Amino acid sequence: MRSRQTKLEKEYATRSSTKDAKAVGRMMNVMGSKVHNEEDMARSALARQDSRHSEFRSANIFGKYDSKSGLSDRYYDSAGNYITQGGDGKTDYIKIVEKETITKARAHSQKRYGTQWFEDIATSPKQAAAYLLGFATLINNTKLSSQVISKIYTPIIAAMPEVNIKLLHNGELSVNNGTVVSSKSTNYKLKPGGYNNPSRGAGVANTDRRKDSALWLPRNKGYTDKGTGVIKVTIVARSGSVNADLNTVSGAQNTLGIHEFLGHGVKGFGFNDKEEYDPNGTHYKAYDLQRNHSTWKKVPASFRKDYLERAKKYEVQRKR
Repeated sequence: MRSRQTKLEKEYATRSSTKDAKAVGRMMNVMGSKVHNEEDMARSALARQDSRHSEFRSANIFGKYDSKSGLSDRYYDSAGNYITQGGDGKTDYIKIVEKETITKARAHSQKRYGTQWFEDIATSPKQAAAYLLGFATLINNTKLSSQVISKIYTPIIAAMPEVNIKLLHNGELSVNNGTVVSSKSTNYKLKPGGYNNPSRGAGVANTDRRKDSALWLPRNKGYTDKGTGVIKVTIVARSGSVNADLNTVSGAQNTLGIHEFLGHGVKGFGFNDKEEYDPNGTHYKAYDLQRNHSTWKKVPASFRKDYLERAKKYEVQRKR
């Protein structure tokens, strides 16, 4: 645990003063721990709050968190390490605490409360950490390495009962960063750059399946469960940024877990008998899976809008 805390301290601590470094260290120490009864801790801290800083009450993002709703925002550092979760139980955004996060928090604290260190007016390190997390950035607005993106999203879909992580290529999600690199073959063909041998393609994500007739049943009947690592799901992250539809846990699970892994990977929707992608085939069924899954009720309105625009292109297949 100590080594992880030290890494966080080095990443976020500024060199402007010893006070700054110690303050960040204390907050990172709190943020690095798991969340247990977070809402109770927040209420206790607020109860002890000085009335002169009543406006600070709104900064505590844990105060209204309702675990029964099944929704909570998740926070990660820029290395892809999970920090904590919280929110008001209405969203499940994936947010990143970058180096710039603390700069934003300091500036806001100075303007709003007359002190550049929000910890000075907090009643506990937990409350100060909550204030800091309020300035975290949505993952689609953050540039991350391909490996970090895979590190964040792989556990998110691995937690789903529909996903057998052993079937994924090398047990991880692949990430295409929009670059190309030379292959080792004699003809020097270019292949996509990124992490975990990504596939080509645009959009949000795509899926490839190993072309082995011994593993796959014909006519999209599914997988025979005799192999491992035969499904490759690739996230498209141009210049290190993912599509906005992956901003939430529910959106990531609905897209990567249901549409890509289950729909295209396991069930073979969109592929023909020769294991080749067939745009005129059964792609629409992967969209049906998304709409009928429990995560569909949790995704934001912007996700549903994008979904309907994409699904409409494949509706003609249903009539054939």
